[in-house]
Amino acid sequence: MPPTNHSYSKVERQYELQVDWKVANMERAEYADIMNLGTSALLILVGGEEDQKYFLVHENIIRGSSALMQKMLDAPCKHPEKRIILLPKDEPAAFAIYYQWLLTGKIHTKDSTQYLEIIHLTHTCILGHRLQDVDFVDSVHDAILQYSTETHDNKLRALIVAGAFLYLEAPEVASTKSLIVDIVAWLLRREDATVSEMQDLFTLAYDLVESEPHFPKDVFQVVASMCASQDRTPLSLEDGEVYCKYHCHGENSICYKKKIKASIGVSEETDARSTMQARADPAEHQVEDPIE
Repeated sequence: MPPTNHSYSKVERQYELQVDWKVANMERAEYADIMNLGTSALLILVGGEEDQKYFLVHENIIRGSSALMQKMLDAPCKHPEKRIILLPKDEPAAFAIYYQWLLTGKIHTKDSTQYLEIIHLTHTCILGHRLQDVDFVDSVHDAILQYSTETHDNKLRALIVAGAFLYLEAPEVASTKSLIVDIVAWLLRREDATVSEMQDLFTLAYDLVESEPHFPKDVFQVVASMCASQDRTPLSLEDGEVYCKYHCHGENSICYKKKIKASIGVSEETDARSTMQARADPAEHQVEDPIE
């Protein structure tokens, strides 16, 4: 107890008010909703020899979200306590983004550096397919769609390069191909790009990425269809069906957004954390054409 004759200064009073405000607005949650992180950790090595990085992750969380990890961890192993997972084909930055998403529900790809965000989104999309994590891939698809509607320097060129890379690394995944084709075709149509301008953009992209030619052919086909129908309808993010059109979860599985909405007491501030407990428990996933 402070002395009764103590005179509070203005600074002390302001601090007291701040503490009162924080306590009054402290967010509380149900004890039963505490995430089960488990007691097992998993060592994952990501990247090639030159840029390889180590990640120590909660086994329960990644097992419950990645169908590939669940299969690998369920496989017989003489020394499971010494098990190490190798992902030599993937980018360490992409896995860092993925693990942050597992923990927070947020995709940390925003960057002020030109092209860097779409590079992150492209690499994380490929990683999500390899890990057979449907909810993550669908989340990344939504992020790419959002990126395409924002203002970015050389956005169209960056998305064409991303498309060439996605066609190279995820050639069998229809939803990813459809997403990037529709986005690029929509932007080309919106800008009234001529055939010559389109050819120049794709030539530049293929100078950077040695991909196969189906991507520009698919884009030209969609652009031609839009021109024939005089369709200039912009991509609308207000309609939830626009998102699900490019999702991998399939008709028999629930969209990750519906899982969030189905959570009890979820607000806008807690949307990002609402599926964390589900990821901590193993679940079955329906995967669309996973990448080997």
